Amino acid sequence: MCKRPGTAAQAPPPAVGDAWQKLMIHAGEDARHGRHALHPILVRRLREAGAAGATILRAVWGLTGAPRPHADHPLSLRRRVPMVTVVVDSAERISRWYEIVDELTATAGLVTCEHVPAHRTAGGGAELGSLVL
Repeated sequence: MCKRPGTAAQAPPPAVGDAWQKLMIHAGEDARHGRHALHPILVRRLREAGAAGATILRAVWGLTGAPRPHADHPLSLRRRVPMVTVVVDSAERISRWYEIVDELTATAGLVTCEHVPAHRTAGGGAELGSLVL
């Protein structure tokens, strides 16, 4: 865990060999940065900084320790579903992306980082990573 809502715990772990890392930002769909929704602005800022890609996953149900789970309800005026933004890249680049994530998740969001045991990308004449564990 790198950060709990509003509280930094530690920076992403250092690289182990040429292993890749996965940075995950967990927050509700209603999480904001200023006046804007957190997840789309996070992806936009990562893209502007040169990240190869990011994925936003929307869940249908979540539990955070509050008395009631949060989910989408048909008559609800606002959505409270959990969402996760995932970025996979080299450890060096994840360290750069973490600075952006840290800034945008000052008040909301759980940020985790872990090693990806195997990752391989091929295309456009480039091959990165390996499938060796």
